[in-house]
Amino acid sequence: MRLDLPKAATCLLAVLTASSAIAAPVSFSGTVTYAGSYTADSLYVAVVDTAGPATIAFQVLPAGTPPLSIPFSIHFDNAGRTGPVLLAAVLDVDHTGFDPDSLDGAITKADVLGWYAGNPDPAFLDASVSRTGLNFPLPTAEIHGDLVFAIGQTWADVEAFSIPNDWSPPTQKVSAPGPYAIIGLYAGNWGVYGAGPYGSLCYGDPACVQPTVLTLADGEVRAGIDLVFTETAAVPISWGRIKELYR
Repeated sequence: MRLDLPKAATCLLAVLTASSAIAAPVSFSGTVTYAGSYTADSLYVAVVDTAGPATIAFQVLPAGTPPLSIPFSIHFDNAGRTGPVLLAAVLDVDHTGFDPDSLDGAITKADVLGWYAGNPDPAFLDASVSRTGLNFPLPTAEIHGDLVFAIGQTWADVEAFSIPNDWSPPTQKVSAPGPYAIIGLYAGNWGVYGAGPYGSLCYGDPACVQPTVLTLADGEVRAGIDLVFTETAAVPISWGRIKELYR
């Protein structure tokens, strides 16, 4: 139901106006800022092809202790680029490194992911021309809560999604009940979605028809956003077992 970063970019491509890129060297430059509380050794800035999706070009820059203000300048050839591109940045908080060839599955729940122009929904860019002044902040809001598993449940996928456009950072895969935290969210309206082996739900509405809208401010930590899974696996019952139950 929710959309991961590369999946959303692919789906949105159909409703975006394609650019008429001519093969030529192009550069994107600007500054990434971060006023949050997480320290990292490196900042990865990447231009992502929404038609792929694949990383067109990236730059690895030294980070450190916030507040951060890190200039970047990425150069790439726009040959074959017929659609919009996404400018993203990842703060490597867990110090494990990052594979810039793919944003899908490479970002952990400890890393801070952001994108141009610093809103819950990214602004896509035309890759046919060079651009300067592409300045954007990394997100600083967070959502915290507890996961309550149903009987027999052994895992859950949890993610925040923007409302109303349903844009989502990468999904968190959780293997046990207990506290969870989604860090690195931009100020704006968000919902929370969870999926397990036997069903899915949204915070505020298990059917996800009208999920609770969480309006976050910059730097806000919203706690108490609990997801309670109640659906369990269907257990086959034999005729003998039915007779035992109703004796």
